Amino acid sequence: MHGDGALTIVGPVTLPLLPFLLQAKETTIILLDPILEVAEGKVQRSKNIFLKRVANIRPAEKYMAENLVWSRRGCVLAALGASMCDRTVVEEAVKQNRPRSFSGLFKNIPPNVNITVLASDPALGAICLLEHVPRDVERLNARVLPALVTAFAIMNGYDDRSKLVKAAKATAIASLPTAAALATMATQPAM
Repeated sequence: MHGDGALTIVGPVTLPLLPFLLQAKETTIILLDPILEVAEGKVQRSKNIFLKRVANIRPAEKYMAENLVWSRRGCVLAALGASMCDRTVVEEAVKQNRPRSFSGLFKNIPPNVNITVLASDPALGAICLLEHVPRDVERLNARVLPALVTAFAIMNGYDDRSKLVKAAKATAIASLPTAAALATMATQPAM
């Protein structure tokens, strides 16, 4: 389950593991456009895609031809994953992971952890919307980065090419100071 499977779990897996971080060390975590809320329609569409993948197993070369930004390794893993899975696994995984709402995982942030959620531009297919991020949680900041489009949005069919080209140019122009800006934003309190 390449793409959706890999990227979907970042927030839901990271957040429950926070209590296991070293308590003596101050830690800042930056989540880039995490999936916090998934509409039922999106869950059903994803389920149907995965059911189709396990019913019609394709070779890695097919994935490579259809997904030019995927690595060869990613395509091989997608083909292998589909061949090792069956309809029951997909249906049970979807059934056991309901509701697809992960905002509640922010409520138990340890005192030594600061989290910044950086959401990509909603006009460019953002996955995380600011209204999905709780506002009343200490040590949690959220920001929208204009002109930022994540690979997830591109992989999931966001295809307004003119906006993507504009975003790519804006990102390329800003690429040098980006790391410093992200570090500064992550340590500043929300306004």
